[in-house]
Amino acid sequence: MAAKTVADVMKMVSENEVKFIDFRFTDTRGKEQHVSVPVKYFNKEKFDSFTDADIERMIDEDPDLAPRNEELVPLLEARDVRRKLGLTPSQFAKKLGVPVETIRAWEREFTPADPVLQALLRILDRMPKSALRALDQRPRKAG
Repeated sequence: MAAKTVADVMKMVSENEVKFIDFRFTDTRGKEQHVSVPVKYFNKEKFDSFTDADIERMIDEDPDLAPRNEELVPLLEARDVRRKLGLTPSQFAKKLGVPVETIRAWEREFTPADPVLQALLRILDRMPKSALRALDQRPRKAG
């Protein structure tokens, strides 16, 4: 059952020993926001009175909360980068040295937020010619 009211959420919190409540919403400026709030900060009155300023203040005051969205680098999707490069899933898999099934899984489900993968996708997205050329080179032998 999806929670539809604050009472529904509060019931789910108590029944499931919830530790954090995750908020995803669009603020009054039209920017998509996301914040996880410890349940100790959450009650009906607080929920009814939340403003953008409240959420920003909570983020600033609690180091355990995620940083503001403005500080987060957007995640790239493997499909978008692959298409921008003009590669098929098989060609992309060969370039990255992974099974084509891995590429298909990333494109079917979601691209992992793994920092190494995201860094590689960012390099491929921003410097495609150099990155593809580097991926084509054979590794040098150590020593």
